[in-house]
Amino acid sequence: MGPYGVRSNCVEPCFVKTPMSASFYADPEVEKSRSRLIATRRIGEVSDIANAVMFLASKRSDFTTGDAIKVDGGFSNMMGDLTAKPGGRRAYADNYLKNKGVELWSDESGVAKPTDQ
Repeated sequence: MGPYGVRSNCVEPCFVKTPMSASFYADPEVEKSRSRLIATRRIGEVSDIANAVMFLASKRSDFTTGDAIKVDGGFSNMMGDLTAKPGGRRAYADNYLKNKGVELWSDESGVAKPTDQ
């Protein structure tokens, strides 16, 4: 569809304060605990989502197609660091590198062996 000027994109929002979620975020503890999960340390506003939609609807995005724009304050990036890994972080890293043919505690990996190993 690109040759006909048709572009297809989407916006991926995360935690956003809307009229529908207002009662949920009325509890300060909910807002505080969720804000800690977001790199910008705040819950999104409807205007944040609208800004992304306005960009996609404008000529400024005429070379953007087939894309998903995350409007999540960095939440998706933070979750990788906060998500538990199978066997713990050390085991996960060790297995990941072993699958690549590198021992975790080697000069090649650049990771010094901990004193408790």
